[in-house]
Amino acid sequence: MLKPEIFIEKDVNVVKLRENLTGHEAPKATEVKMWLEDDVVKFLFECTDNVIISKGKKFNDKLYEGDVVEFFLTLGSREKYLELEVNPDGAEYAVIVVNEGGMGNFKLYPFDSSPFTSLTERTSGGWRSEWSIPLDNLAAIGWTKECSYCNIYRQDYSGDGTLALYAFNPTYAETFHLPASFVPFGVEEN
Repeated sequence: MLKPEIFIEKDVNVVKLRENLTGHEAPKATEVKMWLEDDVVKFLFECTDNVIISKGKKFNDKLYEGDVVEFFLTLGSREKYLELEVNPDGAEYAVIVVNEGGMGNFKLYPFDSSPFTSLTERTSGGWRSEWSIPLDNLAAIGWTKECSYCNIYRQDYSGDGTLALYAFNPTYAETFHLPASFVPFGVEEN
């Protein structure tokens, strides 16, 4: 069994995202709280942001053309993973990514309906999004504890269109789709 760098348990685990290209402290804070509640993985993303750019209003719109928070989780291998996103208006995005060779040349397989739920709201200093991902849903789409890697991301557009990328474990590239940057992911046993 892998020693997880991200471990979900009943107690809240808190991480901060870093700037993706350099690994330095992010210029805009993103705090992610994670915990397990009744076999449901919970995330709470707290995003500092003074200019919110939100694109898309419905499930699987091109949310990534604006600000989003993201979670990638392997599905049996590092080259096949779940990508979940939410934008500041609460629209959700869920696809399975097949990334042969792990270098960013990938195909997307969208879900017909979302495998998770989220509650998202604007705050005085930015926005927050709380997610609920049932472990049964993850198992049904191919997640196993034996090959379990993940990463957590945020993309943030400025008013002039400049894109900033933040990550738990930076890829040091202008993409998040580099599975070599995924870290071991574990969930507390009941």
